[in-house]
Amino acid sequence: MNITLHILGKRVHITDAAPKVIAAGILFVADDEILIMKRSEDSNNPGLWDLPGGKADDGDKSIRATAIRECREECGISKDFDRYVDAIKEIAHTIDGQADYTTFMLRVDKFEPKLSPEHSKYKWVKLHELPDDLHPHLRDTLEALVLELL
Repeated sequence: MNITLHILGKRVHITDAAPKVIAAGILFVADDEILIMKRSEDSNNPGLWDLPGGKADDGDKSIRATAIRECREECGISKDFDRYVDAIKEIAHTIDGQADYTTFMLRVDKFEPKLSPEHSKYKWVKLHELPDDLHPHLRDTLEALVLELL
């Protein structure tokens, strides 16, 4: 599979595959843990752990707006979330034949998401405690970020 990873502004691999979906999500970081959510059996990639996020809508003004809207929908985040918008940082951009996916990061105080039907559970985990059944996109992004930092 051809994949292009743009990590912290650096291109890791180039592909000529045109993405079918434009999407984004947010890596929420609280102290030394990240928020992951398990996809419900009725969603795409059922049973896999992933970040809150999803596909861009026609009404989204930017990919950042997509990430914020999706996290509101999937985590039950209130309008108060708007005060954090300036602190959201783009950390990765992954393109493959299926999707053009932008990952943002936001440091927060730990919160309890109100799950939408798209997810069956959530948990805050340390990076060394990640489950094996991670969505491949999330696994690739986290591995690339770790390699970038080394």
